[in-house]
Amino acid sequence: MKDREIRLRHIIGERIKNERKQKGWTQERLAEKADMHPTYVGKVERGDKSATLDSLEKVASALELKYVELFKDIQPVTGTDEDKNSVLHKIINKLNLLSLEDQKAALELFDFMFKWKKKK
Repeated sequence: MKDREIRLRHIIGERIKNERKQKGWTQERLAEKADMHPTYVGKVERGDKSATLDSLEKVASALELKYVELFKDIQPVTGTDEDKNSVLHKIINKLNLLSLEDQKAALELFDFMFKWKKKK
C-alpha cells in the first residue's frame, strides 16, 4: 500500500471520528445510523480499512456532513514534497485532523512561538 493512500485513510478516518465525537455518539450509534457494522466503522476511523464510496455516503449522511467537509484541504502528495506549498498542505492536513478546540490551541501556540522568535 502506498504511503499517500494510508495517509488519506487516516485523515478521513480521523475526520469521521471527530465529527462522531462532537455529536457525542459512540461508534455503535454511528454504525446504527449509517446502517453499517460497528467493527467496520472502527476500522475506517482508525484508517485500518479503506471506506468505499457507498460507505462514505452513508457515514456522511448519518453525520449530516457535507462531502466538502470530509475532504476539505486534503492535498495530493506530489514528488516535490520539499517545496513550500507541500509543507503548508501538510500543516493544514494535520490541523484538520484536530478538534476545533485543539485547532485553537495550536493557533495560540503558533502565535506564542513566532512572538518568542521575534524577540530573539
